[in-house]
Amino acid sequence: MKKIIFLIGISIALFTSCEGDQGPPGLEGLPGVQGPQGEDGGLLLAPNFITDPLDFVSDNGLDAAIDFPVPENIDVFESDVAFVFVLDPIATADIGADVWDPLPRAFMLAGAGFTQYRNNFIFDEATGIFDIEVILEAGDFTQLDAEFTDNQVFRVVIAPGEFVKSTTIDVTDFNALSKALNLVTIGVSKE
Repeated sequence: MKKIIFLIGISIALFTSCEGDQGPPGLEGLPGVQGPQGEDGGLLLAPNFITDPLDFVSDNGLDAAIDFPVPENIDVFESDVAFVFVLDPIATADIGADVWDPLPRAFMLAGAGFTQYRNNFIFDEATGIFDIEVILEAGDFTQLDAEFTDNQVFRVVIAPGEFVKSTTIDVTDFNALSKALNLVTIGVSKE
């Protein structure tokens, strides 16, 4: 019993005797061996392409759709997001540089009601092909001027889904999206 009390006393003394100010830090050790070179950080490049001028022709007087595949030299994943922009020829002529407006884009027209460009990003599981469908809708398609139906040029940006989920930029602002994704169209074919 005396031995147990003695051991308990020593244990208490050891655990309670470590009080007081911390001492000065010790000397710095020798530098370690240099680790292996890491891989470069991921430069985010989003594939994108510009269409040839397209004409919308309506079969029903209300809308017209143009469907075009994503070029084969662009890798697309099911988690990717397609942003479609239409070239604004009037603003482009005014400022002397391409002006890309995001879809959907709607207009109220005097006497013709409304017209709207919108798009769908479609994946065909059977063929493994991604398509972009651009639709031009109107209250009365026959009343639309050629500026809405003829020679429309679209720019499609395929952005990684992870980027879209985590970004804080306005993805409808082509210039901000272009800067964030380091957009270049060199080497990307038009379809």
